[in-house]
Amino acid sequence: MINGEPMAGGTSPVTLAGTLVLANAEVLSGIVITQILEDGRPCIYNVGFSHVLDMQSLVAWTGSPETALLAAAGAEMAEFHRLPSASWMCTESMMVDSQSAYEKMSTGLMHALGGVNIVWGVGSMESELFISPEQMIIDNDIAGVIGRIKRGMKVDDEALALDVIKEIGYKGNYLPTHHTMANFRKEIRFSNLSNRQNREGWMTKGSKSLEERAREEVRRILNAERKGYLASEKRAKIMEIEREWSAKLAG
Repeated sequence: MINGEPMAGGTSPVTLAGTLVLANAEVLSGIVITQILEDGRPCIYNVGFSHVLDMQSLVAWTGSPETALLAAAGAEMAEFHRLPSASWMCTESMMVDSQSAYEKMSTGLMHALGGVNIVWGVGSMESELFISPEQMIIDNDIAGVIGRIKRGMKVDDEALALDVIKEIGYKGNYLPTHHTMANFRKEIRFSNLSNRQNREGWMTKGSKSLEERAREEVRRILNAERKGYLASEKRAKIMEIEREWSAKLAG
């Protein structure tokens, strides 16, 4: 991964277009150097690390709309160069709160709609300085929402449901139809984290906030019995590879 990490107003022009020019030059020069050292080496084009300098506090922003725009524009540049792109979703918030949620959603959604191939940053807070388990749970749900929006609406004969509309007519009740049963899981995204109950249902479940539900989910995951996903021989092979490369790096 070749990263360009300019800071608009600090280490690059304050204009976003000027910052993109510099970031593009940085990444392309890195790719050229990489190809000189190892011809044909696969590279990922990344200007998604671009920042904006706060002129009042001199803090580098990561959750601002400007950083989201730079990442999306970087994805377009990567597509122009026929390379995969990367970026990350972050926030300046110091805690799991409304700011962290809306900045994670706005940056992540902008990146996805802009065509970024690899988006990471789950759980990252305070401009990438620490990771929050609770924010990881919330970000996982945000990623699901972004994925659903990115998928869009399918339009074909089945989705248009003209025959069903004619059949139901003035009765207006589509709940018991075969069409609803066959399509609702594919069409509607369900969340185990966000509240989708009315007030009575929400109160019955303890009137908990999103942050409280995320904290409970973290405890549930940490207290759950760990599952093994690798057979013993595969795990042993992985450890053998790790020891081999550790010895090479140490030598």
